[in-house]
Amino acid sequence: MKRSSCVFGRSAITAYPANRSKELFATHFKNTYGDSHVFPPIWVIVEMLEFGSLVSLYQGSSRVVRDNIASNLEIPSSILLSWLRTLNDVRNICAHHSRLWNKEFGRVPRIPRDWHSAAFDNRRLFGILTILAHLVTRIAPTSHLFTRFMALLHEYPDLPLCPMGFPPSWKSESCWKHLCDRYEQSTDTVTRSE
Repeated sequence: MKRSSCVFGRSAITAYPANRSKELFATHFKNTYGDSHVFPPIWVIVEMLEFGSLVSLYQGSSRVVRDNIASNLEIPSSILLSWLRTLNDVRNICAHHSRLWNKEFGRVPRIPRDWHSAAFDNRRLFGILTILAHLVTRIAPTSHLFTRFMALLHEYPDLPLCPMGFPPSWKSESCWKHLCDRYEQSTDTVTRSE
């Protein structure tokens, strides 16, 4: 089979987003390897995909691939897929500047039962924040994202948390306790240094 008779054809390749991208990694690949490779490597392609396309890629992957990715995040692949779908919805809500604070989401992320003792409404923002807290802790353990989030809640103590789905005992839930403890330790350190 001739190279030009590939399923997608040469015109589809030149129209591919990685070939039009101005990102340094994409232009480097195109300039360095473009004559000898029909498609860019998967890492270049993934960097060019929209989040919804990444969710579709994960969903369409083999069970082995989905399980390997999910095991790195310490959750079952079926739960990760529900999270990705929900996060795609949240991303779209934010991109369109829609209300997020007290929204009830149509798609509900699955949250493992052993993560919480009290019943909470995972159709609200608290459910989204819970899955983000888990993902950030696994992917970027040194991130201060949730320390800043706790500081924001501390700065606005009159903010009603109930419309966001926060249960009264949310700080003692296993999935949040370590983040709350980390925030307390950071504020103790700041207080002692002043």
